Amino acid sequence: MSGRLMSAFIDAFNALIACSISWWHIVQKVTAIAKSYSHTSSFRGQTKMISLQSWVLICLVSIAAMKIKDSDASMPATLPTQTVTSGSTVEIKVTDDAGTKYRWCVFGIWNADDINPNPWLSDVNNYKGENEVEVIPGTAYDGRVSFFGDLNVGKAWFRITDVKEEDSNRYKMRCNSNQGKFYHPVMELKVLPDWSSCKDGFQYKLVAKQDTCYECPPYNVKIEKSETKRKC
Repeated sequence: MSGRLMSAFIDAFNALIACSISWWHIVQKVTAIAKSYSHTSSFRGQTKMISLQSWVLICLVSIAAMKIKDSDASMPATLPTQTVTSGSTVEIKVTDDAGTKYRWCVFGIWNADDINPNPWLSDVNNYKGENEVEVIPGTAYDGRVSFFGDLNVGKAWFRITDVKEEDSNRYKMRCNSNQGKFYHPVMELKVLPDWSSCKDGFQYKLVAKQDTCYECPPYNVKIEKSETKRKC
């Protein structure tokens, strides 16, 4: 049995166990609440039991409470587009807002027809809690992709150094949480030339700066021409 098939089997088994445990907690919680309401109340010598409508309401509230607890883990579906100049370092950081542990996460280029990144650029295995990183060889990103997050606290953080114009693409992660849930964050990267076009015998170095316009989001970037120039 291949490693991936074994991992899929383990994920399915763990999900089944987690589901069984969740329902057991629901039954326990509903039973406890029902007992507290099932005490009879005397009214003119008559006994009044909890109504069917109240019982259904208790069940729904209890199930909703468990569902809210189970859905704490969350990763954003999309990240803001990053615009940089050639030669820059790009950090693609996805953070679980509940700090949930993740079992594994793969990172790579995304084509809309694929659920997985294709090709993969990096694979992080965290079943043992050790963030074991494998950088996929044989791509144009050799030596430029690294992982610097921590899946134990929901930080799926990857870095690409010395980006090139041809690195302009959509990037995707596929991450599996400790609760057996899958997340597929996507980010678009735009890499612009780091030198202006030739004019009057010179090219000017271009730099990416944060746009400080009124109410601009922090990820807004504008490209400015610096004083550094070269002959062309």
